[in-house]
Amino acid sequence: MRRTALRPRHWLVAAAIVCHGAGTGWVVAAEPAADVAIASLLERARLWESRNRPELARQALDKIFRMTPDHPDGLAVLGLLEARAARQEQAKTALARLKRVAPRHAGVGQIEMLLRLSGGDKEKLQTARRLRDSVMKLSATAGREKKALYSQALAAYQALFAGGNLPDGDVAFEYWTLVADDYANWSQALDGLSGLAKRNPDNLRYRYQLAAHQLAKLPINRGALQVMIDMTRLPEFKKQARETWRRAMLGLDPVPQHRPLIAAYLEHEPTDSAVRLHLAKLDAALESHRKLIADPGYRARVDGLALLNAGKLDEAERIFDRGLLARPDDPELTGNMGLLRLRQGHHAQAIALFQAASRVKSDDQDKWKSLAVTARFWGLLRE
Repeated sequence: MRRTALRPRHWLVAAAIVCHGAGTGWVVAAEPAADVAIASLLERARLWESRNRPELARQALDKIFRMTPDHPDGLAVLGLLEARAARQEQAKTALARLKRVAPRHAGVGQIEMLLRLSGGDKEKLQTARRLRDSVMKLSATAGREKKALYSQALAAYQALFAGGNLPDGDVAFEYWTLVADDYANWSQALDGLSGLAKRNPDNLRYRYQLAAHQLAKLPINRGALQVMIDMTRLPEFKKQARETWRRAMLGLDPVPQHRPLIAAYLEHEPTDSAVRLHLAKLDAALESHRKLIADPGYRARVDGLALLNAGKLDEAERIFDRGLLARPDDPELTGNMGLLRLRQGHHAQAIALFQAASRVKSDDQDKWKSLAVTARFWGLLRE
């Protein structure tokens, strides 16, 4: 028997993405051969349907019905497949069969909603989609215009979902990608896209969108990044996955743990000048930080202030003294020593130190001036 399937390499990549994104271990139990075969065919039908190959999905379903004519899950997949293809009569037939054998099956409500959206509510859905498309075309700089359209598009979709129940499929996908377009709704969109991908583990489009959404926020999600890298090996996702991977690399902060991620990207895309420049800037920032950490004056500032805040005044004083020997004109060291003298009750010394620190141009000039006034007040009060 000839077996229709993805080319081996792409099938393995797709399977790896699905398993990686699921985040749970597989438990294999002993099942009858027929059940195993049906489960495999259902998985194949859902996969082909998600890849917009309905004819191959129907072939898998036909095999299921030859073994079990009224298999509930098979009928549910068939009904959804036909409804999404706008084949209303075929979808209604599948729905009637499903209602007869499993009236409480979750697919019943899903098929009914899709039939409504492709029937009586078809124009309302088209309006919602037009609004959504308009929102997606506008950049974030569009401001009020985009915000107003965004609200209208959300309201148009929500009006279609009776009782707040979203259809499980492309309409829900459209809705959650619309929600995700506003960063303020990032967490809400994450929940929606995660649920959609979990319920449809064979749909790589949903998996891609979930990973892309996760990569839009720091700290970087390593699992989502790996899914995106894997997807660059699939021809239908190659271009968009590479662009999302690139965008994630350009958004990384200049910290040591991010360097290997950017370097790995450049191994795949060595001619990407923008990312190479970003890596050079990251290296420069890391080198600058390394030099700063090695600077005794900087260490004195950081360590001395930590000891001062911990109430270890004698230890802080020794650290500040060493730092001022190395950098006598450092305004922050001078000001921190003033804080120490103020804490010790030596107000006159604190005033002199704060004034000296405020005479050096720095971001904290106003702070030291204010502290000099505070020290004078407490000194007068003490007198």
